Amino acid sequence: MAILSRPRRSIGSTRALVETAAIGSRARPPSGRARRPTTTLTALVAAIVVLPAIPATAIQPYGWPREPVPDDVQRTYSGPIDDRTEVSVTFDAPAPPPDADLHPTTFTIVATIDGRQPSRLPDSVVLHATTDVRYFPLIQRYPRLTFTVDGGDELDLTTPDRVWSASYPCLECTITGVSATLSPAELDRLARAGRISGNALGVPFELSPDRIDKIGALVAAITPVP
Repeated sequence: MAILSRPRRSIGSTRALVETAAIGSRARPPSGRARRPTTTLTALVAAIVVLPAIPATAIQPYGWPREPVPDDVQRTYSGPIDDRTEVSVTFDAPAPPPDADLHPTTFTIVATIDGRQPSRLPDSVVLHATTDVRYFPLIQRYPRLTFTVDGGDELDLTTPDRVWSASYPCLECTITGVSATLSPAELDRLARAGRISGNALGVPFELSPDRIDKIGALVAAITPVP
């Protein structure tokens, strides 16, 4: 009498069938039941719908604190080999009213003199303007630096015939700074002004009298004493 035996299925083939069934169950939803959107997609769509519009006016900055601005003129001596002194002053520039409590622009004016004390006026000084993109984030920055002194003619430091450069923190980042040269006469004009306004990287500014006084302090520090 012959005994019929049930064919044995290997463990490997059984595992393959289980994996195939599992993949098929994930690929095809049960019949008669529509697939529901994921929770993440639903939340994303809801966030886009209810996202409030950001105004084009100023937004109070957040995150990292701004470095403190020195109150006086800074002097840095290079040493006896070069025998030069770098004289600089830094101040922030508030925006025009009604945003005068915001300071999106910072200026640093740097002059280099021979020795420790000035023997003559430098041929030129360098003015660095940096913008804080946390202020007025919807204003596009671009390379521009202009000054209007006492309501007169505009002094544009970024024309093609002048020496200036732009600063970008990365290849795909927005511009954050402009550096330009000033003649001693132009610097003296700013120091003697009663009112200065202008545009720095697309953001308007106005200098208060105490900030104009800082420019005067720099001029005094690089002017030879007879």
